[in-house]
Amino acid sequence: MQNERLRLVMAMRRHEFMLDLLEIARMQEMAVMRAQQAEEEQLALALARSLEPQSAHVPERLPPRNDLSQLDKALPAMAFADAKGFLLSPGDDDGDGGKPKHECAVCLGVFEPAEEVRVLPCLHAYHKGCIDKWLARSAACPTCKGEVPLK
Repeated sequence: MQNERLRLVMAMRRHEFMLDLLEIARMQEMAVMRAQQAEEEQLALALARSLEPQSAHVPERLPPRNDLSQLDKALPAMAFADAKGFLLSPGDDDGDGGKPKHECAVCLGVFEPAEEVRVLPCLHAYHKGCIDKWLARSAACPTCKGEVPLK
């Protein structure tokens, strides 16, 4: 009889031990689920922020510039062949041993020697027509976002 009582007590203790193990496992699983849910919420919030228009987060750095009356005086146009001398160092080339190929960052067209370009104060060069249209909408360089004073 004492042997049976001992077996019963041992079985009850094993049962309690197993219940404790199950409770610990359940608590750990819930902690992992809470952490995953918090991470998913943060990712959803970051995605929502990235899809909002940029102007909702950062005010436009420079006001639009619509007055181009001083443009030719402030930034005279010149042939790319003339501008090329001070824009490029003598070692510049396109990597294949040929002549250097430089392109307008607005239209992505390659500059031809006779094409008229404007060189901004930051030394970025663009086709005259491309940068004139750009400066009618913005007072910043399309490449470096530096201010382009027209006065």
